[in-house]
Amino acid sequence: MIRRCLSSKHGELELKSAALVRTVEATMESIQVTEGSWPDHLRGVVFCRTASVEGGDIVLLDSRDGRMPINCDGAVELSRRVVSVELRGELSVVVVAQANESSDIISRDKVVFTPDKAGRSSGVLNLGFCKVKATVCWSLLATLRQMLSGNP
Repeated sequence: MIRRCLSSKHGELELKSAALVRTVEATMESIQVTEGSWPDHLRGVVFCRTASVEGGDIVLLDSRDGRMPINCDGAVELSRRVVSVELRGELSVVVVAQANESSDIISRDKVVFTPDKAGRSSGVLNLGFCKVKATVCWSLLATLRQMLSGNP
């Protein structure tokens, strides 16, 4: 994992990258509360990680000190949706509920997906106060040779 931090008077940007071999694209189609409800006083963090990259949490949403952004259908409005995963690896999706006034973890669960070249995978996370369904769509990335030949 390569990590760089860039600072300016307006804020700080952290950039992490890692070289992966034979990857597929994982698009988080949805993270949706399917049973129960998310309490207004809890902030939420949704992140994923791949088995091959240690310390490489990819944050899809951090509601910071505010409410978890959930629409009227129960869908969590993610900040990011797409990550790359090694085809022979695995993708863990983690949802964490924390107290707004502190970083105390109230509940946490994860679901692990096996990557595929195409299609869709779903799994359910149980946070106690609610159940959350995560759905991932898989697709192949074009190779450099395919892009240069104009035949993706």
